[in-house]
Amino acid sequence: MSNKIKIVCTSCGNNEILVDAYATWSIELQKYELSSTFEKAHCEKCDCMVSFHEVKIDADPEEQTKPQNTLQKIMAAENILNVWLIDHTENVFEEFPEIDEARLLLSECLEVMK
Repeated sequence: MSNKIKIVCTSCGNNEILVDAYATWSIELQKYELSSTFEKAHCEKCDCMVSFHEVKIDADPEEQTKPQNTLQKIMAAENILNVWLIDHTENVFEEFPEIDEARLLLSECLEVMK
């Protein structure tokens, strides 16, 4: 059994994830070394900013898209809502004020849990 992991999109399970990062130049190695990464990432499949989580390489494929904890579940819900909002009309908040309320509640939950 392998202990290897992969990083996947919390929304779709895709592992083609791009993250922003800082790198520093190593004089000794003559190349950049990763010094830090950031929480948000871009999923190539969703084509938007997403949250991500780790899954074991040998995990059941169905388990690979399931967030592992409450914070990841909230981040996934926020991402799904944000993607939906991007795809719909600009007056969605006028027609469905509860969507804006849900978005704000999810954002508040994320801030508390971080």
